[in-house]
Amino acid sequence: MEASAADAYLDPARLGRDGFISGTFFPTVPPRVDYELTNLGRSLRPSVELLGVWAFSHRAEIQAARRCFDDANERAGNFA
Repeated sequence: MEASAADAYLDPARLGRDGFISGTFFPTVPPRVDYELTNLGRSLRPSVELLGVWAFSHRAEIQAARRCFDDANERAGNFA
C-alpha cells in the first residue's frame, strides 16, 4: 500500500522531527506513546482554524471537484 501525501505529513516521526509534537514513550505491553503539541505546533492553531473555516465554506465545491475527479478516473480505469 502506497502512502499518500497526507500520510507523510501526519506521521508522528516527521511531525516530531519538524518540532510540531513531542512524544513520551511508556514501556508497557503493548507499548504506548503519548503525543502533545509543542509551542511551535500550538502556534499553527490559528492558521489551521482558518483553513477549517475556509474548507467548510467551500465544502460543496470540494465535493463537486472530488466527484468530477473520481468520475474521470473511473472512466479511465484508474481506481484510487
